[in-house]
Amino acid sequence: MINDIAIQIRRYFEPVKVRAVRFRCVNEKPVEVTLPTLRSVWGLALHQTDQKLYETVFEGKNKTNQKQPLYIIRPDLNCCYENSKTFSFEWIVWNTAALQYFDKLLQSWTVAGLLGLGKDRVRFHIIEAETIFATKNKTEVITNNNTNTSADLPIFSPAELQWTLGNDVRQLAFPHSIRLLQKGKLITEPTLWNIIVAIFYRLSPIIVHSLGNIPSNRPGDDWMPCSQEILDLIRTIPNQWHGEPVTLRRYSARQQQEIDMNGVFGSLFVETLPDELKPLILAADLFHLGKGTIMGLGRLLPITS
Repeated sequence: MINDIAIQIRRYFEPVKVRAVRFRCVNEKPVEVTLPTLRSVWGLALHQTDQKLYETVFEGKNKTNQKQPLYIIRPDLNCCYENSKTFSFEWIVWNTAALQYFDKLLQSWTVAGLLGLGKDRVRFHIIEAETIFATKNKTEVITNNNTNTSADLPIFSPAELQWTLGNDVRQLAFPHSIRLLQKGKLITEPTLWNIIVAIFYRLSPIIVHSLGNIPSNRPGDDWMPCSQEILDLIRTIPNQWHGEPVTLRRYSARQQQEIDMNGVFGSLFVETLPDELKPLILAADLFHLGKGTIMGLGRLLPITS
């Protein structure tokens, strides 16, 4: 039976609208594909296609003066990116500001393919797009061989996701890296408390923007009155982190240099995950954790037994 808190959470998710697709691509010749390069060439293509859309979706400029990109580009976990003729990746966009111009966003991927990847600018072509994230109303896979139209790529809300996750969720896995800070310091052994608070911070601006409100600096209490009840609940749930530190390097255009992005890699094991938390966990699977996660950092996978 769906409890009251889960119903309330899903009610807040309903105004949030999302498209999530997996692109399958073919290169004109084998080349190593990296997600930062793919993101960069798409950003350039979108800037050439529509500068205003670039600022809104890619840079995330908005009226609050807080940059909140409206997309995620992340690896397909089943894909090998080293010197391959083919590759696939996942792309998620949300918010009316992005979805009302979705066809232009798709066209910018065609331009990105013509710009090419790597130092030799190897061109790639999108040959198929399929929806990811099954919902209650649409669980089948939809393929679309013509990426110039969005007709077969449905819009959905996180409230529609199959949130039950089976009877037992015993593991929250982070397949890439998670970077959570507390008082400016990296959390090396995240707890369920740390992860849920991070989810509140991540989802709060997404949800309140859809509701037409101004984001709060506090984790979720402006958009979800039951957040404190959830935080009280997770104090009673035994959980243990298994993982190790990891250091990634990325180039900062703002700082004009490479910087270290310290994080941790691993899984959080829980004794049992209450139904109240399952909608939040599925939304985190969709949106990741934190604004610095647009290249796959902070991706969360609920593992069922």
